[in-house]
Amino acid sequence: MPSTDLTRRRTLTVGCLTFVGLAGCLADGGDTDANAGSTGTTNDSNSDEAQTDSTPPGEISPVELAVTDFVEYPLAGVHPHVHARRETQYVVVSVDSSLDDEAVRERLGLQLDGQATALADRQPVPWESNTTDVAFAVSKGDQYETGAVIGDGMRLHSLSETTLERLNRPPRFHVSDLSVSPAELHPDEQTTATVRATVENAGEGTGTFGASLKGNYVSGSKTVTVTLDAGTTAELEATTRVVGDGDEAPVRLDWGRDEWETEIPVGEAETGAVTTTAE
Repeated sequence: MPSTDLTRRRTLTVGCLTFVGLAGCLADGGDTDANAGSTGTTNDSNSDEAQTDSTPPGEISPVELAVTDFVEYPLAGVHPHVHARRETQYVVVSVDSSLDDEAVRERLGLQLDGQATALADRQPVPWESNTTDVAFAVSKGDQYETGAVIGDGMRLHSLSETTLERLNRPPRFHVSDLSVSPAELHPDEQTTATVRATVENAGEGTGTFGASLKGNYVSGSKTVTVTLDAGTTAELEATTRVVGDGDEAPVRLDWGRDEWETEIPVGEAETGAVTTTAE
């Protein structure tokens, strides 16, 4: 844990997004990198020159690149869900192409120091975008001097110094002090449960922690996020809908590398009580 004078505790608003990390547009040979997400969150930004050699057959054109700590994929083909693995970060390339998603992922590649990088186990699908997004899994334990996005064997875009620095100085998140309220539900009571957790970034760089939060009121989960600078700690607070069905109402927070699940007990119905829905 960082010392008190290096620790910054704060409560942050959490939201749903497709990519959060070091992101930037790739156009006209330029590479603008910034910590950003689809919800419009912004942090420090930098600009570096990059090289774009050519566009291969099939018109595969990279338009954005993000370095993230997780990817959001469609669980059961429908529900946004967080995918992450220990000591792994992700380079996500957004591509404009006339090809279908599968063909783009077969023909697009990422090289780091001349070596091909494997695709991530789960691939993101942008729910409100016309691009194809391709995620590559990159080790947090290695250091990289050069990198390039490859299409059909040709270099499409060289990774900027800022992007390489982000890969070489990744965040590392630790989660603790998880809790949920309320402590009990009445039968058939519908309400909002609040999950709280302490998230620490023990890594060397700024990054965004992401997790999937789910109650038992509806199927699927919501994505909650918090962005932390290196050496800081934040209090994550997020809500989900629950209903007093059966003996207990399960609540689950899943951040890919690990997960936390608890149950809110369902007590006996109060005599003459009227169950209401809390907003």
